Amino acid sequence: MPLASSSEPALPAAWTDVLDRIQLVLAEALRAAQARERALEATGPESAGQPLGPSEENITLVEKSGAVADCDELAAATERALDAAQAALDRWLASAGQVTQTLAELATRAV
Repeated sequence: MPLASSSEPALPAAWTDVLDRIQLVLAEALRAAQARERALEATGPESAGQPLGPSEENITLVEKSGAVADCDELAAATERALDAAQAALDRWLASAGQVTQTLAELATRAV
C-alpha cells in the first residue's frame, strides 16, 4: 500500500463536495443569525426580554376554545382522584397500625 505524500490522510473526492456543502450551509446560517440580530437590535431595548402580557384577543380566544372549562373539569377530576387515594391511604395506614398493635401484643405474650 503506497503512503500518501503528505502527513494528512487523503480523503475521497466526494468528501470535498460534502465539506463545501457544509461550509455553504454554515455561511447561510451565519448570515441568517446576523440578520436576526440586526432585526432584534432595530426593535429597541424596550421590548427585549419583556414577557408578553395577555391581550384581550388572546383571552377571548382561550375562553371561546373551551380550554378553561376543560382545565376546570380536569382539575376537579384530579381532586376527586386525590381524595380517593388519600382515603385509601388512610385506610391502609389504619390497617397497618392494627397489624402493628396485634404483632406487639403477640410478642409480649410469647415472652
